[in-house]
Amino acid sequence: LDDNAGSPVSFRVWPNPFYANVALLARGADEVVIYNVLGGRVATYSLRPDGGTQVVHTGDLRKGVYYFSIRRGAAVLGTRRLVRQ
Repeated sequence: LDDNAGSPVSFRVWPNPFYANVALLARGADEVVIYNVLGGRVATYSLRPDGGTQVVHTGDLRKGVYYFSIRRGAAVLGTRRLVRQ
């Protein structure tokens, strides 16, 4: 992906589907926001400024389908589906 300024953005989330923890690797982004299927925000996580991998504990999410958006400031850089088992 490229953001509006042309800077490359890459991100990866695994495993998917997941149980309690998700690993995030995001370069060029500063937060990930998780939404339920109705579009309600359920969690927001700050990302490492160096773009390295971090593990996020998501045990408070119920089983089901979610969507996550990778953001830089107010700009949404990409959105993908995430499944909690």
